[in-house]
Amino acid sequence: MMAKIVLPDRFRHWNDDIEKEVCASYGVELAIENCRTDDEIIEKCKDADGIITIYADMNKNVLDHLDNCKVVVRYGIGYDNIDVDAATENGILVCNIPDYCIPEVANHTMAFVLSLYRKM
Repeated sequence: MMAKIVLPDRFRHWNDDIEKEVCASYGVELAIENCRTDDEIIEKCKDADGIITIYADMNKNVLDHLDNCKVVVRYGIGYDNIDVDAATENGILVCNIPDYCIPEVANHTMAFVLSLYRKM
């Protein structure tokens, strides 16, 4: 039986087939969804073993309905959109990527500083 991972908030699409193939080679079924409401997240993630998110609101209502979920990973810094207490109550581990995009944020900040300096 393959583990199932869901990305409930994938609003940009690159080559999802490659990502799905790579996951399948590790015994993981990857579902890429476009959820915008609690009900959509619950419907698409109800049988997921894990969830990878950046924007989806993983609130208590959603987390209480994810009976199979073992982990929620936020691919970003912080847990702004995840109710960590509710996840813990439901036995769901929560983690993030604490150094996600740091070089890109620094580059972008410097570009703004230079734009301001040049009055652009």
